[in-house]
Amino acid sequence: MKLILLCLWLPLVQSYVTWIGAVPPNKQIPWLQKLTGDICESKTLSDEMIQAAPHVMKGWATAKQHSAENAVAVERLVKRLVDESEAGNAKATPHTDDYNCMIEGWARSGEGVFAAERCEQILTQMQARYEEGDKNVQPNLASFKVVIMAWRQYQTD
Repeated sequence: MKLILLCLWLPLVQSYVTWIGAVPPNKQIPWLQKLTGDICESKTLSDEMIQAAPHVMKGWATAKQHSAENAVAVERLVKRLVDESEAGNAKATPHTDDYNCMIEGWARSGEGVFAAERCEQILTQMQARYEEGDKNVQPNLASFKVVIMAWRQYQTD
């Protein structure tokens, strides 16, 4: 029964994120909260959950309602992937796009200087991990662009 539910769950996540603009705004956040809870509270991540995590992160980062809750949710998901990866599941390794979603979530959070500083901290962590040999989290142009956007947003507030 669980396998059937998981097989049905992943396409729902992908279609939700793909069609997020079509989902009524009052249902976006509750749906993302449910998916995030399912992933973060699972003792062991299934392959389907690992595949769904980046889609859920993108949903949080691009949701129409921006807040610190969105950024914290993405951080929880990235941390869950890191924990799973450190426990020996190589499939759960977070990538640059995952970290970029986390940076974007903070940049759009409306938290002013705190958000801009947090974006910069995440970028610094990415660079340090890359320099330590983790080639999956090499900062790219988008990483730097979003940090600059966060500081610019802070300056205009």
